[in-house]
Amino acid sequence: TQNVVSLERLKPHFWSALDGKIRAGIAFAQQNAKTDFTLGADVKYVRRSYLTKFDFGYRYSRQDDTDDVYSLSANLAHGRQFTGRWFYIGFLDGARNSQLSLDWRSTIGGGLGRFLIQSNRSDLGVWVAPAYAYEQYADGSSNSTFPLILAADYLLAFRGAHDTDISSRLAVLPIIGGGGRWRLSFTLNFEREIVKDLNLGIGITELYDSQPPSADAEKNDFSLTTYLGWSF
Repeated sequence: TQNVVSLERLKPHFWSALDGKIRAGIAFAQQNAKTDFTLGADVKYVRRSYLTKFDFGYRYSRQDDTDDVYSLSANLAHGRQFTGRWFYIGFLDGARNSQLSLDWRSTIGGGLGRFLIQSNRSDLGVWVAPAYAYEQYADGSSNSTFPLILAADYLLAFRGAHDTDISSRLAVLPIIGGGGRWRLSFTLNFEREIVKDLNLGIGITELYDSQPPSADAEKNDFSLTTYLGWSF
């Protein structure tokens, strides 16, 4: 037997079927003249059992007497859910990160997953996907790698007068043939609706690379951001 855990109205036209959020945040500390700026957006298109989603994020930090720090990420993913809570996911993403001395990383891959929890309040999905990545570093070095992505996505939603969403993703990426190298990516976001379609959010991101190919690269990059978001 199958249980109905949620209902979502399918809109008849492409533009009306788009849902998304735009986020922006800025902080300034006079003591050390530090300025932090964040900008992000995500757009999704749902059609029956198909989901296509695009995510974009940018972070910039400036402080006197230190080098500017920035990161950029963009991801395009397409998925389809099958019976028995199984689903397919394919993706293409790119990233830059000055803290990790990463000029550019392009990744393409796809795999299978399953929802362990799927209700009208929370979702927990786990998936595995082999991928190909090409990396370029600030010292001029570059390489091709084959990460195996082991990931878990969790969403907890409270619907009411002011919606609240808590979402996270944990991904562990052992590099096939990489001599023991592995990477980790973790995100956690808390959003609370202040007024209709206007949200206040807090986000945590941790990126880790056990053996960065560049000798000048840091192993990890941690960030904590606050932002305002508008839903459409």
